[in-house]
Amino acid sequence: MLPNEFTDDYLSPLIEKISLAKKQAIILGDFNMDLMKFDQNNDISNFLQTITSNSLFPFITLPTRITTHSKTLIDNIFHNFYTPDIISGNLTISISDHLAQFVLIPSLPEQKKVNKYYKRSFAKFNKERFINDIANVPWDTHIKENDDVNNSIKTTLNIFERVLNKHAPYKQVSKKDLIKLKKPWISKGISKSIATKNKLHKKYLKAKDQKMKDFLFEKFKRHRNTISNLTKISKKKLLHRIL
Repeated sequence: MLPNEFTDDYLSPLIEKISLAKKQAIILGDFNMDLMKFDQNNDISNFLQTITSNSLFPFITLPTRITTHSKTLIDNIFHNFYTPDIISGNLTISISDHLAQFVLIPSLPEQKKVNKYYKRSFAKFNKERFINDIANVPWDTHIKENDDVNNSIKTTLNIFERVLNKHAPYKQVSKKDLIKLKKPWISKGISKSIATKNKLHKKYLKAKDQKMKDFLFEKFKRHRNTISNLTKISKKKLLHRIL
């Protein structure tokens, strides 16, 4: 099996599934990808990018196979969480020409509580009605001529916010909207493509006929690659607008 076939056809769908599950995970094995050459080999670079883009990072950073003429880092343990208590490394024993890897995790970190985010909803906002309500506020009864300036400003802002809350109330941000806020480069078109890609992946997993399974996987792979390219373009455009 070619390195890119392993990364694209097997590793990437696995990692994507782990990412969607939003659970703490560890992947380990002899990947036969020398991470010491990630900047010299496109296959290794693609492998490492696939791993790290889904928030999985290597525990092992030193050579794991040492011979008289070479040193390679081809065995590893990847994780998607971190705690300062973790200890990892290689064991220098002569059972094999590969060094044994280990990781000590005294206690897994607690899952972070999902914070709730809110933003104003302008779905039913009417500019004329809002201005009319502001104009009809009995300002004379709230703000006196000899009032302290600081108190007057505070009162004005409180009244303004009360009227605004009526016309544009705060609503909890949905998971989809939260993703848009955190990842502004994900357009509606890309979001739809991602939904289509996820549906194709589910169909592929459920398919029993091998021909249909192969067809769905190829279709899924095309969508995934297209999304990847569109996302890169969208990120660049966003950066150009900002900078």
